[in-house]
Amino acid sequence: MKFLPYQFRETQSDFFGKKGISWHISCLVTKSENEKFDLQCYVHILENGSQGWFSVANIILHLLTNIKSTRPTLKEVFLKSDNAACYHCTNLLAFIQQNNGQFPIKVAEYNFSEAQSGKDLCDSKTGSCRMHIYKYANEGHDVLNPRSMKLALDSYGGVKGTQSCIVTVNADDETQRSECQE
Repeated sequence: MKFLPYQFRETQSDFFGKKGISWHISCLVTKSENEKFDLQCYVHILENGSQGWFSVANIILHLLTNIKSTRPTLKEVFLKSDNAACYHCTNLLAFIQQNNGQFPIKVAEYNFSEAQSGKDLCDSKTGSCRMHIYKYANEGHDVLNPRSMKLALDSYGGVKGTQSCIVTVNADDETQRSECQE
């Protein structure tokens, strides 16, 4: 998903031709001992790199590590994503399969949602995050890069139930991994 940079007092000519900031939203739904559901969301903002399978693989690894540090008793997760090419590809599925033993939390299943189905949690959190960023920007701040986007998301105590971070993906690592697989 992309977020278009936003300026306070932006002219119409400045609006066109902007490059979006890639961000990835993950939602963790857990059930507590008293049978209540808990929702925790994670926003990963890509500092560089493209939204391909390698970026998603790095985000999944960072996400699982972060979840394990906050919920040490969690043993396995069930992933669900849409059918975008960066999720629904052999490289990502092979990465998960090959590294599942080294992950801090085991990926028990990886499911893909049907079109127009199954992304309601992430979509609603995306809307809340966008509105939080626009509120921050409308108070005289510019949101033009990943750093300012994170600053906007963390402003005023942040979005409830959401953590944000900036992820840097080294494209050279992807080339090395691709060469090793062949």
